[in-house]
Amino acid sequence: MEEALQTPEVVGLISDSIITANDKLAFALTQKAFLEPALDSLWSSLTSFRSLLACLPSDLYETQTQSSPYDSERGFTVVSFLRTLNRADLKRYRTYYAPRIREFKPKLSTIFSMKAMKALRQATRKPGALSPCIKKLSWFPRDDLEDHLGLPHAVKLMSFADLFLAPATIWSIAFEMFPSTRPVHRFSHCPAVEY
Repeated sequence: MEEALQTPEVVGLISDSIITANDKLAFALTQKAFLEPALDSLWSSLTSFRSLLACLPSDLYETQTQSSPYDSERGFTVVSFLRTLNRADLKRYRTYYAPRIREFKPKLSTIFSMKAMKALRQATRKPGALSPCIKKLSWFPRDDLEDHLGLPHAVKLMSFADLFLAPATIWSIAFEMFPSTRPVHRFSHCPAVEY
């Protein structure tokens, strides 16, 4: 039995069968042989920017809870940078965690400000840099974006999806387009995607 638990494939199957993130984390910390497969499982499917945020230096950003100007009962957290973002700030995330992401379906509970998204784009300088091995991206639902942010900001946020569109690996994109956005231009760098 102990030999089987040293086999990455077996450990990966066990980790994938664990449902909650807290249980996967506990499993990862149980034994050194469990760490990498459990982290692969934990990071394979993300629903928030919080995982990226947790990898950034704490002196880099601040968070602010805001209510939607269009629906006062719906709140969300906006992340703003307090200083210039540089490549070193993203190194741990990009080298150790980002390659584990296979699916990203962000919810509007936490978003980066437009300035922060621009800083992420400038620091990474290439499409897919924040999830280089992603296979499936389901960007924010258009109605949710519009309800939370209003049309002008919603359209701007849509333009940053390419930070998560890895050209060589992506094969599925769920995207509700606004009339002013052009899907062909947005996804032209992803040859595996049919649109």
